[in-house]
Amino acid sequence: MIDMPDFENATRTAAWLDANPIPPVKLHENDEGRVPGRVGLVATLYFNQQRSLERRLALLDVVESFREWVGSDALNCWVGGGTGKMYFEKKKKFTIDDIKEKTINPNLDVGLSFSSIDIGGNDAQKIENNAQRFHLLVYASSREFHTGYIRAHVPMSWGIRQPAEKSAAQFFFMCAQKLQALHGDFGLGVCLPSQNLFQISSLYGEPIAQLLKKLPGLLADEPDHMQGARGMGPIGWMTLVSNEWLEKIGGRDKILKTILPASVYITELPDGLVFQAGEDPQFELIHPEPYKAIAKLLRPLRLIAGESTYTNMVFKNSDSTARYIADSDWYLSRFD
Repeated sequence: MIDMPDFENATRTAAWLDANPIPPVKLHENDEGRVPGRVGLVATLYFNQQRSLERRLALLDVVESFREWVGSDALNCWVGGGTGKMYFEKKKKFTIDDIKEKTINPNLDVGLSFSSIDIGGNDAQKIENNAQRFHLLVYASSREFHTGYIRAHVPMSWGIRQPAEKSAAQFFFMCAQKLQALHGDFGLGVCLPSQNLFQISSLYGEPIAQLLKKLPGLLADEPDHMQGARGMGPIGWMTLVSNEWLEKIGGRDKILKTILPASVYITELPDGLVFQAGEDPQFELIHPEPYKAIAKLLRPLRLIAGESTYTNMVFKNSDSTARYIADSDWYLSRFD
């Protein structure tokens, strides 16, 4: 087991976060006057060779580990897959055997979504409740020039109270090693509901952008199988970089010898390094030094904002393409 910080500062905020969803923003589409989301612990990992049997079996192992971690009885599964179109089977609890045949077929694009809540409907409170959930999104492409990914989030108040051996960070490390991940991030993030996710991102992108500019320590983007192959997105409280990608900036040994602030912690994994910005995650970046140092170190690996490179789907409802790209660029470079 890897030693983990005790989340002391994060624990002090847990009760407040339970009582307060994402800060109020007045929206005409939402009578409740707030974004229908929550702050949770969010992990995203990208991996390649997603057509290989080894990698797809590792995905099944990740799914089973997540189900065991949060309690499989609480989860529903949505399954997508096919050669030309997606299909969905809603509110059905699948066993590993049920989904194995779909997942291990290298010629299928496979999407699996496990979630503890799917209330449905357009009522603001129901949508908001749907964001305060356990959720795992898995994607494996049949195209080698894409990357596969997983995205997991758990309620913050639940996650920070888990023992060290069952912490969200331990789950992040475990998945990184099982999938031999290329890169990824973990930290405090905006958790949007799965119900009508694309529509919600379109409706609430602007207030979420405003929120992030007030609380830049939050993660808020959606995984993208094409972008993940080209480069890295923003750093999180923890940022994973594989040995393969570290070679692009001098290699693992060189990075380990680099002088960084004492507030930057590095965890060595067999296939990469995890850079941690301070002992506890931050919302407002009262102490920005570790985030800035890690961002500077990893900047050569970062994507560039643009229509054909990086765009953040959360900001898609911007009033123009230029604004959309500008917001995406700000999000990528906010620690520079």
